[in-house]
Amino acid sequence: MRRCALALIAALLAPALSAQDWLRVEQPGAALRANLPPQAIDYGHFIWMPAAGAPVSLLGARVQV
Repeated sequence: MRRCALALIAALLAPALSAQDWLRVEQPGAALRANLPPQAIDYGHFIWMPAAGAPVSLLGARVQV
């Protein structure tokens, strides 16, 4: 029963998790670091962040999707 419930939860969450695009921002500035969305992951030299939460200022920046 528990396995069925976990499988159902995973099946319901999978489309939501995979549908989100992420950006890798190389050498982010202090202004970007100060306004990161909660889901962003800061690795020091670069940041992974959801594209939906990216500030408009990144549109002209060089990013990897």
